[in-house]
Amino acid sequence: MMAAFGLDEMARLRFEKQIAREKAAARGEKLKERDARSAEDIGMRLIPIIELCRYCPGMVTALGVSVGLTAAAIMSKGTIAQKER
Repeated sequence: MMAAFGLDEMARLRFEKQIAREKAAARGEKLKERDARSAEDIGMRLIPIIELCRYCPGMVTALGVSVGLTAAAIMSKGTIAQKER
């Protein structure tokens, strides 16, 4: 499902951008402003979720817990090496 909707690729790109920003900050470089596409990306992630909620809200909840919580915890509290893995 993640590949069919392209959610895996969007998440991968988002993670790569965040890791690149953190590496630049660690090197002392000035951070660039976030691009305007982030709002568009959020919308593209929400469309499949909204459609799935119409059919089975429990599946979306299970998906969010299994995929969302783990990734969010690693991306917010993990080291750069953990995030790259």
